[in-house]
Amino acid sequence: MTNTRQATAGPTGDSAAATRAFRAEDVLTVLANRLHGHAIIATDLAGRVQMWNAGAEGLSDLVASEAIGRNIATLGLPGLDGTSDQVFHQARVNGVFETQGWWEIRERRYWIDLMVAPLFSPAGEATGFLTVVQDRSDYLRWEEERNAALEREADVRSSLRAAERSAAFLAEATSILAASSLEVHGTVKSLARLAVSRLADWCVVYTIGADRKVRRSEVAHRSPEREELMQQLLATPLQPRRKHPVLAVIRTGLPELAPNVTEDMLRIIAGSPNQLDALRELGMSTAMFAPLIARGRVLGGIVFAGIDPARPFTEEDLRLADELARRAAIAIDNARLYADAQDANRAKSDFLAIVSHELRTPLNAIMGYADLIDSGISGQVSEKQRQQLGRVRASARHLLQLIEEILSFARLESGGTELELESTTIEALAEDVTALIEPLSEGKSLALNVEVQDGATIITTDVGKARQILVNLLSNAVKFTRQGTVTLAAHVEKQHVLFEVRDTGIGIDPEVAHRIFDPFWQAEKPNTRRVGGTGLGLSIARRFASLLNGDIRLDSQVGRGSSFTLRLPLQPKKNS
Repeated sequence: MTNTRQATAGPTGDSAAATRAFRAEDVLTVLANRLHGHAIIATDLAGRVQMWNAGAEGLSDLVASEAIGRNIATLGLPGLDGTSDQVFHQARVNGVFETQGWWEIRERRYWIDLMVAPLFSPAGEATGFLTVVQDRSDYLRWEEERNAALEREADVRSSLRAAERSAAFLAEATSILAASSLEVHGTVKSLARLAVSRLADWCVVYTIGADRKVRRSEVAHRSPEREELMQQLLATPLQPRRKHPVLAVIRTGLPELAPNVTEDMLRIIAGSPNQLDALRELGMSTAMFAPLIARGRVLGGIVFAGIDPARPFTEEDLRLADELARRAAIAIDNARLYADAQDANRAKSDFLAIVSHELRTPLNAIMGYADLIDSGISGQVSEKQRQQLGRVRASARHLLQLIEEILSFARLESGGTELELESTTIEALAEDVTALIEPLSEGKSLALNVEVQDGATIITTDVGKARQILVNLLSNAVKFTRQGTVTLAAHVEKQHVLFEVRDTGIGIDPEVAHRIFDPFWQAEKPNTRRVGGTGLGLSIARRFASLLNGDIRLDSQVGRGSSFTLRLPLQPKKNS
């Protein structure tokens, strides 16, 4: 009974094992055919295809009947496209063989992951190999696109960093050129140093002189020991050869790039055999040529030279060099304009000084003869004649004051003014000034008031210049006051003395108040002026006050008068 129940309970022995095996194979077949995008290929030990799933058909366009029985080495799989023996051996030894590569079959091309593993029977005997192929083409394209995007991003970042470095260099260069010097040679030298600090191994700066000749003005090299050799390039003016690249950029106003400098170009650049030898020794494998242009005028050019043939200059380098040259040209032009202005200013000051001296000599003679006549040496003088002589002397003194203003201004402009310190009292200084101004105020019937406090206080200063400041302020007040009073007040405030000059004159329009201290400036037009003068009095007064470590302040109302306050230290500064 027991054996019967066992028999009816289900298959036993070999039949049960076969059933289990069949079911497992059936399940694996179903799974293999459901794995889309995966080619699953089973081969025997000789490499002949025994199973070809739906995924293999889809990838290869080979149906199972075309593939089964073929040697897997004929299917073009990477690693298996020659002989499969070595791959199968590695798979048996290592348990698996894996690789990646292109699978090209029937005009199709895939990037695949390939895995080969050995198959064993239940008894442990090798029966064949299982090859699994996964299509990774989409991933490869994604990876390539990602890498391309990363490269583009890296390029953009690199360009941004390069742009930032260039901008920082140009900003620094502008600052250095602006602060280096207002002297042309100093500015050109700064340009040469800037060029070799970033752009070139060595450089030559060319400038156009007043004679329109193009000369090598400055050279620079990254290695200081090569400077002596560089000096040989400064020997002679540039010969006007039509092919010279510097002359070309000067004519066109456009920069030029020579990524690879030839021997012929070296001969053109050199001005003599000695200079050619110097260029060869310095080395010049790549070069840039940029014009120096400012305000529409070409001032010269600059050569940037590189010695490494593996690093030729690029268009980006040329743009940076051209921008540096443009900024340098503005600095050079500013230096030239400043030098021209200085020359013109010196010429003006020299002219004013010469004319003033020449005018003062006969004027002193006029005043001397007027005094002699007035004293009666040449005969008796009537009262009317004495009055006329007084007017002559007053006019001469006025003219002498104008001349003295011009001379003082000329000395200030030329830097020839020096301080002569001495001590006096506030009261004595005020008395000296009012004595000089009284004739002017009396001539206009103006009251001249003096209000001095702390008069015995001693002040140490350049008394002559302090007196000149107050005379200028008071005479200015008298000139622009038709009626009323002019007042000189003085008092001590801490370590300073304050002199205040007040008047009841026409006052100063606030719109022009900032200009009254400008030299030669006057509120009234020259052809309608009712008051004479050079327009230098207030300018000289302020500049003298600055020399004495003081200042002048203005407070004025139109129609109600003006007040000028001179503030001077009682004692000079220790460093003055």
